[in-house]
Amino acid sequence: MGVYESFAAANTSLLWWSFGIAFVMGAVANKTNFCTMGAVSDYVNIGDTGRWRAWLFAITIAIIGVIVLEKTGVINMDTNTLLPNYRNSNFTWLQYIVGGLLFGIGMTFGSGCGNKTLVRIGGGNIKSIFVLIIMGLAADWMIGINWQSAQTQFFAPWLGKATIQMSSNQDVGAIVSHVAGSKSAIDMRLWIGGGIALLLLFYIFKSKDFFGKFDNIFGGLIIGLSVLAMFYVTGTAKVNAYDGAKKAPVTVATYVKNWRTYQVDPDFREAKNDPPAEQPYRAANV
Repeated sequence: MGVYESFAAANTSLLWWSFGIAFVMGAVANKTNFCTMGAVSDYVNIGDTGRWRAWLFAITIAIIGVIVLEKTGVINMDTNTLLPNYRNSNFTWLQYIVGGLLFGIGMTFGSGCGNKTLVRIGGGNIKSIFVLIIMGLAADWMIGINWQSAQTQFFAPWLGKATIQMSSNQDVGAIVSHVAGSKSAIDMRLWIGGGIALLLLFYIFKSKDFFGKFDNIFGGLIIGLSVLAMFYVTGTAKVNAYDGAKKAPVTVATYVKNWRTYQVDPDFREAKNDPPAEQPYRAANV
């Protein structure tokens, strides 16, 4: 993507690229009938594993791509650049279980996940418009962009008590690296992720259900590449920002997450003849 001299330029480019990737992903999902809930439903109800393996194929493509991009230094997946920081050392296991159950129940009642909801809207499904509105309001409430978050009000007081503070980050590569005394978690992620990907590919390609329909292969491949493309875009779109002392490129997510850090003191700016630092859109509420 490159380094931009302003947040506005970086954010605009990031949003347009994201729209393009999402458009391709939605078109392919609609054409191939790619669906998480449908994959599980086919497997459980009729024993057809075609879409299930297509879903796993997309995951495998994304795994391979991300670990390679991280190993080669194209993107940085450290916790201080992730939003949210899902690799941090706070292992909120109960939150993952409750969140997964709520997502699964909602996905069932809504006749599909967020991706399928958007695909259905494109096809003129009125019910999916209502589902999207409720989904958006619930997400806004949980994150707390415009008000105190539901996470803080209702979930954190009791889910937080089950949090386990780990001695390393919670991803498998970091855990194994810590136990083995290795200094390179990235190498561990490459080997472990690569091993998991090979096992998944063996499981996926040995099935006639998967090979029997081209849409399974095409859908899994393009969806996986779309996920990888989003990691690349969000990880390489950077702002050349001031942190109060010097100018350095940071990712858009890092800029938004720590926008106060990049607000240069007016006296410093005047003394150094630096241009004023800008605030991201709705930064005060991020």
